[in-house]
Amino acid sequence: DGNHSLPPGDAYTRNLDLFEDFVAESGFLQFYKDHMSFYEEKAAEFRTKAPVEEMQVWLEENFPGIRYDAYKIFFSPLAGSTPHNTFAFGAKDHDYKEAYMFVEGPDSYKKFKEGEKGQGLFNSNLFTEIDHNYVNPTTDQYLSEIAEAFRGLDKWNKQQGYGTIPSTFNEYMTWAAFTLFAYDN
Repeated sequence: DGNHSLPPGDAYTRNLDLFEDFVAESGFLQFYKDHMSFYEEKAAEFRTKAPVEEMQVWLEENFPGIRYDAYKIFFSPLAGSTPHNTFAFGAKDHDYKEAYMFVEGPDSYKKFKEGEKGQGLFNSNLFTEIDHNYVNPTTDQYLSEIAEAFRGLDKWNKQQGYGTIPSTFNEYMTWAAFTLFAYDN
């Protein structure tokens, strides 16, 4: 209904002409129609292997006051293991919130581990993306205390991906929340 918009300067909008060219040159829309059963099978596999409802219930019980009316989860084996992302959308004139997650699909982890171990990798990565929508707003309430505790960021974070105290703390906390979720379930 026109409530969803992309942030200014996002990669999709900046490259719209390239996306349109790809669709036209590759015949993507026809390819998608021709392979619809494959995509439906992958969506069904995701619904079977991803305990999203249980994750949402647990998160909402353990992060009081943070609620989402819907999750939109986009998955693709083309995403790779690291370029996952999430953001939340709240309609300005409606009492409605959605959380969007971009992750790998459940079969993406078969190359690392088969069976329960691969399933565990998938669910841990899915959960830690979903829970950013709960952890990050909670972190925002305690930024001064966290900044004090995380002085000397280089001791807490040796990688390039999270260059600020809040982003580093959020990564620690998403995995802490997952550990508790796994223990409870």
